[in-house]
Amino acid sequence: MPDEPAAYFITIRTYGTWLAGDARGSVDDDHRTVGEPFKPRDDFRRAYQERQLKTAPVEITATTRPLIESAMEEVCEYRSWHLFALNVRTNHIHIVISGSKEPELIMRDLKAYSTRALRKAGELGPNAPMWAAHGSTVYAWDDREVEACVRYTMDRQGRDLPGSEWRKRIDRRS
Repeated sequence: MPDEPAAYFITIRTYGTWLAGDARGSVDDDHRTVGEPFKPRDDFRRAYQERQLKTAPVEITATTRPLIESAMEEVCEYRSWHLFALNVRTNHIHIVISGSKEPELIMRDLKAYSTRALRKAGELGPNAPMWAAHGSTVYAWDDREVEACVRYTMDRQGRDLPGSEWRKRIDRRS
């Protein structure tokens, strides 16, 4: 196995859209390995999490999607990170990226740039949360794993959503 991963597969959820205890399952320290089952539904925990929300859950729209895509491309260009794939959905984003920082720091910058762009455009209030506190970071160690992450990100998320421009831009660069 190489010393450094070839890329990171990062998933970031929007604020309040997939809480601990969710019926779809959730992740904790004992349920976080890729391919392993999620933590099972827990209605008590979910209700507790819902009561802790400061605002309503946040969804990405056709208006905010291109702002997020552009901001994430901008941070990648500024930091000289390689962006393999990006898919901005209604309640999460998937990104396959390589960079000189740890994936948690890359995720922090992606969140910061996109949040700032949304605030500047008037699409997010000055104190409103956009993203969940944490996200998922998976290491892709070789080209085969990177390609699998790219295929999952671009081809296994359902149809392209309104406002998405990233696939069009990447297709023109190919």
